[in-house]
Amino acid sequence: MAKQEYEGVAWMNMMTPDGGVISVTERAESSVTAYANLMETRVVMLDDGLVPFNSYYNKAQENIAAVPMIIDTPQPTPPQLDPIIPAQPDPFPEPASVVAQAQELGGVEADPFAGSDPFYDAVDTPYVDVPQLVDRLKKAGEWKTGEVQEILVDQYTLGDGAIKFYKSDNENDYHEHAHYLNDYGVKDMAAFFGNTWNKAFAPAAVPTLIPGGAFIIAVKGGKVRDSGKGAGNVFRNLASARRP
Repeated sequence: MAKQEYEGVAWMNMMTPDGGVISVTERAESSVTAYANLMETRVVMLDDGLVPFNSYYNKAQENIAAVPMIIDTPQPTPPQLDPIIPAQPDPFPEPASVVAQAQELGGVEADPFAGSDPFYDAVDTPYVDVPQLVDRLKKAGEWKTGEVQEILVDQYTLGDGAIKFYKSDNENDYHEHAHYLNDYGVKDMAAFFGNTWNKAFAPAAVPTLIPGGAFIIAVKGGKVRDSGKGAGNVFRNLASARRP
């Protein structure tokens, strides 16, 4: 029996190049999941040439506007290394090997995430300036703009518009990095963990094991904060994620 009501609903209007308006609604168990699904749909629609629709304008080009960020983390600066964004796998691939056939029959558990590290090239050869893996990231006041550090994380929480990554052996039980799921943050999650990341990362209020095992995430120092509690410190942004 289909569920009649959902706890989370998110919707938006998009305009086609010839002026048609399409309304899209996402429903899910929580508003965070509905919002994440809506942002994923928006990326596809933008790729197809649609633009956000606003009833106060009647021309498609006038509807394109910069959306101000509602949190204190700016858009992450992409690494200056021509990152490799992996192609999404075919949902119905033809078995090409004994392993593939075993996976198809349920005998091998497939990795729920797709992706490669933008600091590595097509043959997994590290670039000269690959950041060193550390046990603990630097403190907030020690970061510099452009600096990158990697750390292994194996737990997460998801809620209140953010996903936080943890390391289970952290005695302080404090998250290593918080990634906010605004417009830019949702796009980053799709790039680093695949378009179905929101189906693998279920909402979790307490530290929960990452599905499929640990990840190594890279955090990069961004612009310097000019206001607020952290004024004078640089923003720290999620720059990549890869399996160990």
